[in-house]
Amino acid sequence: MTGRLIPLLSALLLAVAPASAQDAAEFFRGKTIRVLAAFDAAGNAGLIVQVVANHIGKHIPGNPIVIPQFMPGGGGLVQANYIYSAAPKDGTAFGLLFDNLPTTQVLEPASVKFDSKRFTVIGALNRGENGALAIRSDHPIKTVADARRHELVMASTGPGTTAYSIGNALNNTLQTKIRLVMGYTSGGTMLHAFEQGEVSSLIIDYNSLKRDSPQMIQSGLMKFLLQVGDHREAEINSVPLLTEVAETSQQKALFMLLSSGRRMGKVFIAPPDVPAERVDILRKAFADMVADPDFVTDAARVGTRVEARPWQAAADVIRETVETPVELAELAAKLSAGAR
Repeated sequence: MTGRLIPLLSALLLAVAPASAQDAAEFFRGKTIRVLAAFDAAGNAGLIVQVVANHIGKHIPGNPIVIPQFMPGGGGLVQANYIYSAAPKDGTAFGLLFDNLPTTQVLEPASVKFDSKRFTVIGALNRGENGALAIRSDHPIKTVADARRHELVMASTGPGTTAYSIGNALNNTLQTKIRLVMGYTSGGTMLHAFEQGEVSSLIIDYNSLKRDSPQMIQSGLMKFLLQVGDHREAEINSVPLLTEVAETSQQKALFMLLSSGRRMGKVFIAPPDVPAERVDILRKAFADMVADPDFVTDAARVGTRVEARPWQAAADVIRETVETPVELAELAAKLSAGAR
């Protein structure tokens, strides 16, 4: 009798597995999927969310309706808190994670209501876009070592920002003489101050600079001291990464943490505990979308570079950031807040 049951059970299991996948695919038929943005429709994040919403539906079985939804507030916290705690955990809601939020979880744990490691990573559009510490070409500083002898006046909106944290960290580790001038309201106002000579340096997104203000580079007004990210941009390959100027292992770990937002790339996440078979469908749809030439073209129109990247790579950056040792996290938090 037992000998007869084993083949029967095996056949039943084989029948159930494809049925489960088929049921998951059928689930999306007639559904509306929301792609959530942490900022409004006009900025780069909002624009790329709209492009994703326009393209991913045709790659999801059942041809669901896909719409963008904008949830600005709290520097991305409103959207992330919603996805983590309130969004349906059925595959009908996912969104673009603001790249600084895993770092925020480490530096300001009281301000978040989520654990970034528990988000379900659906996919990433790219490997991250570098920041660059730009300085005026008429400034005598050419290397980080020079910044120990000459003052560098850097624009910043205030404590807690990438520029402020990195400037303060360089002063406290490598004894540079960076003087942070705070109160600027946007990247545009900082760039204008740089152009007018009010400040001699700033940290700026390199690809945005190339796209929106190429004359700043072409005119020779701007040169670069450091890159912030996990790879050197080809056009400025001689410029070192922030992590490469570290002199100790602790400094390198600190600079890696402060670079983590630039290592993330544009990562799309769903709530925790979405059924695995639906996650698989969304991940495949995302990967197929990234390989779609029409999507790549539309993404380029809104200033987003697309490159194939496994979702696991983005999940690893999130995990590594959140698992920062407590002592290092406390040091980084002090530097971000301005303590010495």
